[in-house]
Amino acid sequence: MDSCFLLLSLIAVSLWIVIIARHIPAISKKNFSDFKELKNNEDFLDVANNILLYSRICSINFILLFIKVLKYLASWFERVMIIFKTLAYAKSDIFYFLIMYIIIFFAFVVMCHIYYGADLTYFGTIPESLKTLFLMLLGYLVFLDDMVILNSVLSFFFFIAFMTSMQFILVNMFIAFITNAYSAVNETIDSQKRLDEELKFKHWVVRIEDTFSWFKKRII
Repeated sequence: MDSCFLLLSLIAVSLWIVIIARHIPAISKKNFSDFKELKNNEDFLDVANNILLYSRICSINFILLFIKVLKYLASWFERVMIIFKTLAYAKSDIFYFLIMYIIIFFAFVVMCHIYYGADLTYFGTIPESLKTLFLMLLGYLVFLDDMVILNSVLSFFFFIAFMTSMQFILVNMFIAFITNAYSAVNETIDSQKRLDEELKFKHWVVRIEDTFSWFKKRII
């Protein structure tokens, strides 16, 4: 994450260097009357594209910046750190779950592209089919009416199978992975706290015993 943040920052700075070193001198050398011709406005178009790219890079960097702030907070507050520990504990389960989720989702994407692609434009290509099914997962079901018109029986069973497998079974499996990991991490933290308290208690008991033994020797 730190590497991505630094790389995007360097790209953003380099865009402004290009604008200052190349485009601004090129624009300043031209007269106002030269800009009446369309070909002389290419520098303005390049500047606009660079600034647009710069704003998009800044938006991504803004998200990474807040994630870094959360990371620093986690080093100060133990309960915030449990988020990162939970994700680290369940990383293998999450990895294999994502592989399974992508395979099943892509199977539905290809099926819809093959069956509905010739009649419905939003299934005409694989990317469009993927976009449409992703919107359906988010609850945007306006495409379902046209699918039912083409084949009501197949569309009904497709919708039941798609929503049941992707939305209910797999998503609940993911929640179960995170819940189990959170419980395990929380139990580990609590056990570590109990161990630290026991060690502190034993340490004070040893110090008290040493103090009593010292007084006993002094009295004798």
